[in-house]
Amino acid sequence: MIENVPGLVSFEHGATHHAILDALAELGYRADVRILGAAYYGVPQMRWRTVILGLRERHFHLLRSQSQSTMLPLGQILLLLLMGRCL
Repeated sequence: MIENVPGLVSFEHGATHHAILDALAELGYRADVRILGAAYYGVPQMRWRTVILGLRERHFHLLRSQSQSTMLPLGQILLLLLMGRCL
């Protein structure tokens, strides 16, 4: 997980953002990028953050539940990975 300022996405017309995603892909990660309000996720700050979540290609399917098209909570995904249930 990478966290930074929202301007990361548009900095240098998106070149930095794409360089990060390309580097992660070369290392075998697939990534998703979101700009999130920190306060909505329990962080005592009123600011927006760019969050890049990268998972190994073989685990990326975990971002979507198998029974629904909704996103699974990150905590649930990490717990599954730590318990070795999706290796």
